[in-house]
Amino acid sequence: MASKILNLIHDFSFLVLVAIKSIGRRSNLSNGPSLNKRAMILCNGPSLTSDMPTIVKRRDGADLYCVNSFCLTKYFDQLMPEFCVFADPMYWRNDVGENILENRNQIISALLQSDWPITVICPSGGKPFLTRELAQAQNINVVGVDRNEFHFKHDGFQLFALKYGLVTPNFINVAILALWWCILRRVKKIELYGADFSSHIGLKFDLNSGETVTENQHFYQAEKKEGMKRENRKYPDRPQKKMHERFFQVWLAFHQIYLLAELSKERDLDLVNFSSNTNLDSIRRKNTEVS
Repeated sequence: MASKILNLIHDFSFLVLVAIKSIGRRSNLSNGPSLNKRAMILCNGPSLTSDMPTIVKRRDGADLYCVNSFCLTKYFDQLMPEFCVFADPMYWRNDVGENILENRNQIISALLQSDWPITVICPSGGKPFLTRELAQAQNINVVGVDRNEFHFKHDGFQLFALKYGLVTPNFINVAILALWWCILRRVKKIELYGADFSSHIGLKFDLNSGETVTENQHFYQAEKKEGMKRENRKYPDRPQKKMHERFFQVWLAFHQIYLLAELSKERDLDLVNFSSNTNLDSIRRKNTEVS
């Protein structure tokens, strides 16, 4: 009982602090590009390949959001997404591995070759780099989303703070950033595709190296193995995360999605998971065989 009371005091105190901090601060999404009433968010899970027939069928009349390396696939020119979303700092940090740097350069090159209007969405910390790299493209606008994350101990306080813009979610997963953008812009119908959220399944302990290894599959890669070779790591000069840190990240991503699903209900937005395979249990799922 005492711990519950202390947690309530903690959350109420910090709610007051974040409210004071937010005074005079406007959301930087208020002046973004005009949106359709329906959005399709293409996450990077392996099920996105199976989802493609449904995506192509439902493309008309919706704003299409792609993430990460989607622009390196054949579908980029075919579907011409209006939005490209990046949340991972590896897309603008300087201390990344050679493979990450090569992938980033390829993505920038593909974006520069596009010839339709695209809005690139990223956390504010990545805006200077991406703006500079994409400056020569007249059709691309880079928008930085401010981060003001704080983790309350009770979901009720967290939802209240999210609802009134006092805090932001933790953009631990790129789908969270895309979904947050659509919710704040009050897109009436939001559809998720390729939202497998299966990274926890690929977590393993490598007996030879003594490190945690992720073997996560993306729809644009047959297999992704991190941790075995230093040159393949995201940040070669930083220690690999331990198993408990990896699982905390997994929990954090699932929890943020749950909170945003609840927030979408509060705002009367129709959020549906069209993914043919998924581990998300907090978002209503649509049978993708039904149009």
